[in-house]
Amino acid sequence: PVSDSRQFEIVLIPPLSALTDIVAQRRPLDYVQRRQQKIAALELADLLPVIAREIVPQRIIWLIVGDVERIAPPLRALDIAPIVVLGEEVLTR
Repeated sequence: PVSDSRQFEIVLIPPLSALTDIVAQRRPLDYVQRRQQKIAALELADLLPVIAREIVPQRIIWLIVGDVERIAPPLRALDIAPIVVLGEEVLTR
């Protein structure tokens, strides 16, 4: 059936993509396993310098969708940043 073949493709594409990357970059065949081990071995102390350098709170844009009358007051109370409320006209453009 078609649904079976789609499931097979979804499962197959990531490994093929990884294999293509490994060959193209001339990496060892166990690159994915080595990379996963390195990531699993990371401690918070290893990540903090990267987090401090890469995540700049002043540049983050939050998009919150919902009932503005319920959501806005607690957000304003946090006083993190200005709140801009977009009306329905934005959605219908």
